[in-house]
Amino acid sequence: MRYKIREIPDEGKAINLVLDRPFLDEALSALGVDVDRSSVAVNARLNVAGESIVLRGRVKGKITMPCGACIEPVEISLTAPLNVTFVPEGEEDDEREEDSAVLDDFEVSPHDGQYIEIAQLIRENLILNLPYAPRCREGCRGLCSTCGANRNEVDCGHTEKQVDPRLSALSKLKLS
Repeated sequence: MRYKIREIPDEGKAINLVLDRPFLDEALSALGVDVDRSSVAVNARLNVAGESIVLRGRVKGKITMPCGACIEPVEISLTAPLNVTFVPEGEEDDEREEDSAVLDDFEVSPHDGQYIEIAQLIRENLILNLPYAPRCREGCRGLCSTCGANRNEVDCGHTEKQVDPRLSALSKLKLS
């Protein structure tokens, strides 16, 4: 996902990509994402603005990952904006200070004058826009901490609040 700056036409360059399995696997497998059941596309546009390159678009798709409570698969609809201004290396901080009001909605990233690399930005956007602990349904009861049964499917009879015997003395304390 590398683009030559001088090959970006005056009218801009459309980027329409479907992210392949190796990319998704590298970016998301550590998060427990089922990459075989996930699909993500990038629709964006690169435009030249002086020495800067502006990338605007979005990452959109369906991601399948485990529920944060019961570990059943959850399909998440993802739409993440891509708003990045690539500036010549060494000018990132200067550009941010000069145009802070204009660039507040944009991320500023360096370019080397020859190429724009967007793979890392897409990877970061995917990760940052995924929920930390998705739920398969509202009110998911999760797994029993005693026997491990899925409490959405089975009533195992274990109570929710079993106190560790080593901490039982703390229950006698009264808070004022």
